[in-house]
Amino acid sequence: GAKSPPRAQIIDFTRLREVTSRLVRLEGELEAIFRAFPDFYFWLDVDGTFVAWQGGRGSELHVQPELMLGKRIADAFPPEVAPALERGAREATASGGVTAVEFVLGARSYETRFLALGDPSRAEPRQLLMIVREITERKRAEQAAGALAHVGHELARTLDPVEAAERVVSTVLALFRVRRASLFRLDAATGQLVCAATAGEGARDRWLGGVVPPGGGMVQQAIVAGRTVWSRDVTTEPGIDAPVWLQERIAAEGLRSIAAVP
Repeated sequence: GAKSPPRAQIIDFTRLREVTSRLVRLEGELEAIFRAFPDFYFWLDVDGTFVAWQGGRGSELHVQPELMLGKRIADAFPPEVAPALERGAREATASGGVTAVEFVLGARSYETRFLALGDPSRAEPRQLLMIVREITERKRAEQAAGALAHVGHELARTLDPVEAAERVVSTVLALFRVRRASLFRLDAATGQLVCAATAGEGARDRWLGGVVPPGGGMVQQAIVAGRTVWSRDVTTEPGIDAPVWLQERIAAEGLRSIAAVP
Protein backbone atom coordinates (compact mmCIF):
# COMPACT_ATOMS: atom_id res chain seq x y z
CA GLY A 1 0.00 0.00 0.00
CA ALA A 2 0.95 3.57 -0.55
CA LYS A 3 2.50 5.43 2.36
CA SER A 4 0.50 8.26 3.87
CA PRO A 5 2.07 11.69 3.44
CA PRO A 6 3.91 13.01 6.51
CA ARG A 7 1.87 15.25 8.70
CA ALA A 8 2.89 18.89 8.83
CA GLN A 9 4.45 20.02 12.11
CA ILE A 10 3.06 23.14 13.70
CA ILE A 11 5.60 25.52 15.21
CA ASP A 12 4.40 27.30 18.31
CA PHE A 13 5.97 30.72 17.75
CA THR A 14 4.53 32.05 21.01
CA ARG A 15 6.36 29.36 22.98
CA LEU A 16 9.52 29.95 20.95
CA ARG A 17 9.44 33.66 21.73
CA GLU A 18 8.99 32.93 25.45
CA VAL A 19 11.96 30.58 25.51
CA THR A 20 14.12 33.01 23.54
CA SER A 21 13.16 35.85 25.86
CA ARG A 22 14.11 33.76 28.90
CA LEU A 23 17.48 32.86 27.39
CA VAL A 24 18.25 36.50 26.61
CA ARG A 25 17.25 37.52 30.14
CA LEU A 26 19.36 34.72 31.64
CA GLU A 27 22.38 35.77 29.58
CA GLY A 28 21.98 39.35 30.79
CA GLU A 29 21.74 38.20 34.40
CA LEU A 30 24.88 36.08 34.05
CA GLU A 31 26.82 38.99 32.55
CA ALA A 32 25.68 41.19 35.43
CA ILE A 33 26.93 38.58 37.90
CA PHE A 34 30.29 38.36 36.11
CA ARG A 35 30.68 42.14 36.31
CA ALA A 36 29.63 42.30 39.97
CA PHE A 37 32.46 40.10 41.30
CA PRO A 38 36.19 40.92 41.02
CA ASP A 39 36.95 37.58 39.38
CA PHE A 40 38.08 36.28 36.03
CA TYR A 41 35.93 33.62 34.39
CA PHE A 42 37.63 31.47 31.74
CA TRP A 43 36.10 28.72 29.65
CA LEU A 44 38.50 25.97 28.62
CA ASP A 45 37.93 23.03 26.31
CA VAL A 46 38.62 19.46 27.44
CA ASP A 47 42.28 19.80 26.40
CA GLY A 48 42.78 22.80 28.67
CA THR A 49 42.78 25.47 25.95
CA PHE A 50 41.29 28.88 26.75
CA VAL A 51 38.33 29.57 24.46
CA ALA A 52 36.52 32.51 26.13
CA TRP A 53 36.63 34.79 29.15
CA GLN A 54 34.73 37.35 31.21
CA GLY A 55 36.29 39.77 33.69
CA GLY A 56 34.72 41.38 36.71
CA ARG A 57 35.38 44.81 38.19
CA GLY A 58 38.94 45.20 39.46
CA SER A 59 40.19 41.97 37.92
CA GLU A 60 43.90 41.85 37.13
CA LEU A 61 46.31 39.15 36.00
CA HIS A 62 49.91 38.91 34.83
CA VAL A 63 48.84 39.31 31.18
CA GLN A 64 45.81 40.64 29.34
CA PRO A 65 43.23 37.82 29.31
CA GLU A 66 42.57 38.11 25.59
CA LEU A 67 46.20 37.10 25.00
CA MET A 68 45.46 33.78 26.72
CA LEU A 69 42.76 32.74 24.25
CA GLY A 70 43.83 29.83 22.07
CA LYS A 71 46.61 28.90 24.48
CA ARG A 72 46.83 26.00 26.87
CA ILE A 73 47.41 26.49 30.60
CA ALA A 74 51.13 25.68 30.32
CA ASP A 75 51.55 28.44 27.71
CA ALA A 76 49.38 31.03 29.46
CA PHE A 77 50.92 30.82 32.95
CA PRO A 78 54.54 30.85 34.19
CA PRO A 79 56.23 27.44 34.65
CA GLU A 80 56.23 27.71 38.45
CA VAL A 81 52.43 27.97 38.45
CA ALA A 82 51.20 26.03 35.41
CA PRO A 83 51.73 22.41 36.67
CA ALA A 84 49.48 22.91 39.71
CA LEU A 85 46.79 24.52 37.55
CA GLU A 86 46.98 21.68 35.02
CA ARG A 87 46.54 19.12 37.80
CA GLY A 88 43.52 21.01 39.09
CA ALA A 89 41.98 21.07 35.62
CA ARG A 90 42.55 17.34 35.12
CA GLU A 91 41.07 16.49 38.51
CA ALA A 92 37.94 18.56 37.83
CA THR A 93 37.52 16.94 34.40
CA ALA A 94 37.93 13.42 35.82
CA SER A 95 35.69 13.90 38.83
CA GLY A 96 33.06 16.12 37.24
CA GLY A 97 33.23 18.29 40.33
CA VAL A 98 35.14 21.31 41.62
CA THR A 99 38.83 21.60 42.44
CA ALA A 100 40.63 24.56 43.99
CA VAL A 101 44.23 25.69 43.51
CA GLU A 102 46.06 28.57 45.19
CA PHE A 103 49.08 30.17 43.55
CA VAL A 104 51.28 33.26 43.71
CA LEU A 105 52.33 35.56 40.87
CA GLY A 106 54.81 38.20 41.94
CA ALA A 107 53.39 40.00 44.97
CA ARG A 108 49.81 38.82 44.34
CA SER A 109 48.07 35.69 45.60
CA TYR A 110 45.25 33.98 43.72
CA GLU A 111 42.72 31.22 44.22
CA THR A 112 41.46 29.28 41.20
CA ARG A 113 38.45 26.99 41.06
CA PHE A 114 37.87 24.57 38.19
CA LEU A 115 34.30 23.47 37.54
CA ALA A 116 33.46 20.77 34.99
CA LEU A 117 30.58 21.78 32.72
CA GLY A 118 28.23 19.29 31.08
CA ASP A 119 26.73 15.94 31.98
CA PRO A 120 29.46 13.72 33.51
CA SER A 121 27.51 10.57 32.58
CA ARG A 122 27.88 11.29 28.85
CA ALA A 123 31.01 10.55 26.85
CA GLU A 124 30.99 13.79 24.89
CA PRO A 125 33.77 16.29 25.71
CA ARG A 126 32.98 18.80 28.38
CA GLN A 127 34.22 22.31 29.02
CA LEU A 128 35.81 23.65 32.17
CA LEU A 129 34.94 26.88 33.91
CA MET A 130 38.01 28.40 35.54
CA ILE A 131 37.32 31.11 38.12
CA VAL A 132 40.34 33.16 39.22
CA ARG A 133 40.11 35.43 42.27
CA GLU A 134 42.85 37.57 43.76
CA ILE A 135 43.20 36.82 47.50
CA THR A 136 46.27 38.93 48.32
CA GLU A 137 44.57 40.89 51.11
CA ARG A 138 43.05 37.74 52.59
CA LYS A 139 46.43 36.00 52.63
CA ARG A 140 48.04 39.04 54.24
CA ALA A 141 45.34 39.09 56.90
CA GLU A 142 45.92 35.38 57.55
CA GLN A 143 49.66 35.98 57.81
CA ALA A 144 49.09 38.92 60.14
CA ALA A 145 46.81 36.86 62.38
CA GLY A 146 49.36 34.05 62.43
CA ALA A 147 52.18 36.47 63.22
CA LEU A 148 50.19 38.09 66.03
CA ALA A 149 49.41 34.69 67.50
CA HIS A 150 53.09 33.76 67.21
CA VAL A 151 54.38 36.92 68.84
CA GLY A 152 51.74 36.63 71.58
CA HIS A 153 52.96 33.10 72.27
CA GLU A 154 56.58 34.26 72.25
CA LEU A 155 55.89 37.21 74.55
CA ALA A 156 54.16 34.93 77.02
CA ARG A 157 57.38 32.94 77.30
CA THR A 158 59.52 35.82 78.54
CA LEU A 159 59.39 38.25 81.45
CA ASP A 160 62.36 40.24 80.15
CA PRO A 161 61.03 43.54 78.65
CA VAL A 162 64.15 43.96 76.49
CA GLU A 163 63.75 40.51 74.98
CA ALA A 164 60.02 41.09 74.50
CA ALA A 165 60.70 44.33 72.61
CA GLU A 166 63.22 42.56 70.36
CA ARG A 167 60.67 39.88 69.50
CA VAL A 168 58.08 42.51 68.60
CA VAL A 169 60.31 44.35 66.10
CA SER A 170 61.58 41.09 64.60
CA THR A 171 58.00 39.97 63.98
CA VAL A 172 57.00 43.32 62.44
CA LEU A 173 60.08 43.22 60.18
CA ALA A 174 59.19 39.76 58.85
CA LEU A 175 55.45 40.35 58.62
CA PHE A 176 55.54 43.57 56.63
CA ARG A 177 58.74 42.73 54.70
CA VAL A 178 60.24 46.11 55.50
CA ARG A 179 63.88 47.14 55.79
CA ARG A 180 63.72 48.51 59.32
CA ALA A 181 61.36 48.19 62.30
CA SER A 182 61.97 50.14 65.50
CA LEU A 183 60.13 50.37 68.80
CA PHE A 184 60.20 53.67 70.72
CA ARG A 185 59.20 53.86 74.38
CA LEU A 186 57.52 57.03 75.66
CA ASP A 187 58.99 58.68 78.74
CA ALA A 188 55.88 60.11 80.35
CA ALA A 189 57.88 62.56 82.51
CA THR A 190 59.80 64.24 79.67
CA GLY A 191 57.63 63.42 76.65
CA GLN A 192 60.67 62.01 74.89
CA LEU A 193 60.58 58.84 72.81
CA VAL A 194 63.55 56.51 73.27
CA CYS A 195 64.42 53.73 70.81
CA ALA A 196 64.16 50.54 72.86
CA ALA A 197 64.49 47.92 70.12
CA THR A 198 65.20 47.72 66.39
CA ALA A 199 65.51 45.10 63.68
CA GLY A 200 66.86 45.24 60.14
CA GLU A 201 70.09 45.47 58.20
CA GLY A 202 72.69 47.98 59.30
CA ALA A 203 74.13 49.19 62.57
CA ARG A 204 71.73 48.27 65.35
CA ASP A 205 73.63 50.17 68.06
CA ARG A 206 73.20 53.44 66.19
CA TRP A 207 69.45 53.21 66.73
CA LEU A 208 69.21 51.93 70.30
CA GLY A 209 68.91 54.69 72.89
CA GLY A 210 68.24 57.35 70.26
CA VAL A 211 65.96 60.10 71.59
CA VAL A 212 63.18 61.90 69.69
CA PRO A 213 62.16 65.05 71.60
CA PRO A 214 58.54 66.23 71.82
CA GLY A 215 57.30 67.62 68.53
CA GLY A 216 60.05 66.00 66.48
CA GLY A 217 59.71 63.34 63.80
CA MET A 218 56.85 61.18 62.62
CA VAL A 219 56.87 59.01 65.75
CA GLN A 220 56.02 62.04 67.86
CA GLN A 221 53.36 63.09 65.36
CA ALA A 222 51.77 59.65 65.69
CA ILE A 223 51.71 60.00 69.49
CA VAL A 224 50.12 63.45 69.36
CA ALA A 225 47.57 62.50 66.68
CA GLY A 226 46.80 59.13 68.24
CA ARG A 227 46.76 57.47 64.84
CA THR A 228 49.03 56.08 62.13
CA VAL A 229 51.16 58.70 60.38
CA TRP A 230 52.94 57.83 57.15
CA SER A 231 54.97 59.34 54.35
CA ARG A 232 55.67 58.01 50.87
CA ASP A 233 59.00 59.88 50.85
CA VAL A 234 60.08 61.21 54.22
CA THR A 235 63.11 62.94 52.67
CA THR A 236 60.86 65.41 50.86
CA GLU A 237 57.96 65.57 53.34
CA PRO A 238 57.52 69.10 54.75
CA GLY A 239 56.93 69.70 58.45
CA ILE A 240 58.81 66.65 59.76
CA ASP A 241 61.41 67.99 62.19
CA ALA A 242 63.30 64.80 62.98
CA PRO A 243 66.41 64.98 65.17
CA VAL A 244 69.78 64.96 63.43
CA TRP A 245 70.70 61.42 64.47
CA LEU A 246 67.44 60.05 63.01
CA GLN A 247 67.89 62.00 59.77
CA GLU A 248 71.39 60.52 59.47
CA ARG A 249 70.11 56.97 60.04
CA ILE A 250 67.35 57.40 57.45
CA ALA A 251 69.85 58.75 54.90
CA ALA A 252 72.51 56.10 55.66
CA GLU A 253 70.06 53.21 55.20
CA GLY A 254 68.29 54.76 52.21
CA LEU A 255 64.89 54.73 53.90
CA ARG A 256 62.07 56.70 52.26
CA SER A 257 58.57 55.31 52.90
CA ILE A 258 57.94 55.33 56.64
CA ALA A 259 54.93 54.67 58.85
CA ALA A 260 54.64 55.39 62.57
CA VAL A 261 51.96 53.66 64.65
CA PRO A 262 51.16 54.66 68.26
